[in-house]
Amino acid sequence: MVDRFGSRPVMFGSLLITGAGLMVAVYMQELWQLYLASILIFAGQPGATALPVGRLIGIWFPRTRGRMMGLVMAGNNFGGITMVPLASFLVAAAGWRYAYLGFAGIIFILAFVVLLVITDRPPLV
Repeated sequence: MVDRFGSRPVMFGSLLITGAGLMVAVYMQELWQLYLASILIFAGQPGATALPVGRLIGIWFPRTRGRMMGLVMAGNNFGGITMVPLASFLVAAAGWRYAYLGFAGIIFILAFVVLLVITDRPPLV
């Protein structure tokens, strides 16, 4: 899909799907809603993360591709380190529903940042 439609629409749509999954989780009352939320969250993740980013790194940074991929992976690990304490804080302070709501808000904000920043053309230097 990234090759056919481009990185921006795939990332934007995937982030919207992930955010929708988080929103479903906020309001879940039954087991099937947990399944639906999980399916949406995990269906959106590949198109929002590694697949389009790998393609964009090759387009934007052809000479320093390896270094940039290393930075992207370091950023991924940084998110893993910072999001767990943030989630723990949100759950302890406001409850798990508001934690899901907060992360859904972050995902929706990122979706609109993707619309402003991501392009399949290399940046002009």
